[in-house]
Amino acid sequence: MELEINHLATEALIKKSGILYTILRNGWYMELHLSLLVMSRELKHIYYVFGNEVVAGTLKTEYAKTGAKVILEGVPHSIIELTSCLFTYGE
Repeated sequence: MELEINHLATEALIKKSGILYTILRNGWYMELHLSLLVMSRELKHIYYVFGNEVVAGTLKTEYAKTGAKVILEGVPHSIIELTSCLFTYGE
């Protein structure tokens, strides 16, 4: 939660500054979730800290494509959420 507070404070400062901005809010890389699942399969035990909470992830390539699109086409004064896959570890 503290990290989110820092990010929101940074966003507020950017907005207040008057500069052109596009903020890309990304979640965890899907690859991080996959590495946890591979380790769990090998150890025959699922290790996760999220309980049954919904988590999100997106492939790094999707973040890269969106970032490139924003650079090329521009979307000034906007915030773009980049989370595409919602799931629980229990699923």
